[in-house]
Amino acid sequence: MSVKIFKLNFLRDSDYSLVIRFLTSYLIILLIPIFIGTLVYKEAIKIVESDVEASNLSMLNQCRDIIDQQFTSLDIMKNQIGLSPQLNLSLKNSDIKQLDFYYEMRKLMDQLRPYSLSVNIVDNFFIYMKNPNYIISPIMAYDADFFFQYVFKYGPMGHRQWLIELNRYHSGTVFPTATATLESRNISVIPYIHSLPTTYLRKVEGAIVFLLKAETIQKLLNRINLLQGGWVLILDQNNKIITGLTDKKLPQDTRIFNTNKAEGYQHSYFWGERMVVSYTTSAYNGWKYVSILPSRLVMGKVIYIKRI
Repeated sequence: MSVKIFKLNFLRDSDYSLVIRFLTSYLIILLIPIFIGTLVYKEAIKIVESDVEASNLSMLNQCRDIIDQQFTSLDIMKNQIGLSPQLNLSLKNSDIKQLDFYYEMRKLMDQLRPYSLSVNIVDNFFIYMKNPNYIISPIMAYDADFFFQYVFKYGPMGHRQWLIELNRYHSGTVFPTATATLESRNISVIPYIHSLPTTYLRKVEGAIVFLLKAETIQKLLNRINLLQGGWVLILDQNNKIITGLTDKKLPQDTRIFNTNKAEGYQHSYFWGERMVVSYTTSAYNGWKYVSILPSRLVMGKVIYIKRI
């Protein structure tokens, strides 16, 4: 009887060890493809991220270079206007009640007219003269108060705010894109301001204001492939949004706006969603060009691989 019990126990121990051996081999067989699949998935993520980074940075750099070329021409034009003897004479002519004043303004308008179509991204420009409190452009001349009250209205700013700003020192200051009205014409503009005279720092006798065509700049940004769900933005030197292609208000406290790197790629969270952010910086004026894509769109194919 004891012999039979021993045989039964022996068989049970043998069966148990046999099951363990089979389970171990099967687990090893299962773990090998899982391990390989994990490595493939991680490599796929790296490849996709690298491709997206290279593609986005390439397109952002192209837009940056085109806009920088336009600004190079614009600043040449600004310097030529700023060095005009007629302009510097007019900045010192404050006797608006004399007929000579209007004669000098007419001469200045004639000299400004060739510049009116010289840069593609400029819709119009005007010059503010502090002492006579006067506005002049290639095609118009107005008292500054009347001009900002009735002739030119820029959405975010009233006429008093304009006068305060133009009496401050500016060296390439930009205001964000907004709808403006200029002589009954509705336009979307980006004001770009330089103080006058251009040969002195911190001395303000007036200012030249270029009204940049926001639509032209946005068309350049529209070349970037956003996968039907991304955003592309331009930020100024202070990380404030100038213009872009977005239907949402981007938070200003994200890390991308505080980075010291000139160019890069990273993940951030906006609107409760993980985003893939690429950015590059202009060495010419310090503007940042940023593309933002939802991670779910960028990683769509990789997620499919993961599910498989």
